[in-house]
Amino acid sequence: MLIAAGAAFSCRAESGSLVRLSLGRNREIELEFSPKSALAEYVELPGAGTELTLTLASYELDCGRFVPPNADTQASVTVVVIAPPGANLGPGEYAWAGHAAHGGTPGRPDRPYAVPTARVGRRGFLITPGGSLQLSEVSLVKQGRISGVLGFESAGEGGREPSSIRGSFRARLCRYQPSRKP
Repeated sequence: MLIAAGAAFSCRAESGSLVRLSLGRNREIELEFSPKSALAEYVELPGAGTELTLTLASYELDCGRFVPPNADTQASVTVVVIAPPGANLGPGEYAWAGHAAHGGTPGRPDRPYAVPTARVGRRGFLITPGGSLQLSEVSLVKQGRISGVLGFESAGEGGREPSSIRGSFRARLCRYQPSRKP
């Protein structure tokens, strides 16, 4: 595992970020938080494409290990952007329309896409398809910056629970793992 020096400092959220969650059939969870931690991790998978993982949390995290929220007042949002081989991750829109809509397989899609999840306390939430991640700044170098807007929303048709993750974020890249060229 490659972790850039100073990762603990670089993964603290920058001011100006705000995340709003609305989860559950009756909007049982309505939560807004300014992230205390904003992690961005970039990994190139040889022959399989790339992944950019964003984690925004209302509590302190470091890049070395995942720590789930431990109280009903703590929350985290994770968005994984998956791109096929040859596709560059950069500024632009990454939709979440369900795995079938992006073609290929979930791990090797035909087109890049973003998958959001949320955790509040000990509960995890899969976000039903709808909306997108808009990346405005993507600097894929050690200690680079990733910023953008979360715009995921689903009305919850077909027996699925409605969900919404909205807000803005700014994060520093705390894990950068390009593929090794032969």
